[in-house]
Amino acid sequence: MNVRTTERNDFEPIRSIVIATEVFSKEEIDIAVELLEIYLNDPHQQRKN
Repeated sequence: MNVRTTERNDFEPIRSIVIATEVFSKEEIDIAVELLEIYLNDPHQQRKN
């Protein structure tokens, strides 16, 4: 199985999934979104293939 790197245009779909699961608290959603933003905006956070 091949999994591609997360890209900027994945932000909203991932955010929507995290919210739609209705499992996470607002604080957990905020943290997930913050971590995703850090990953997408800081090249040092991204895995090199």
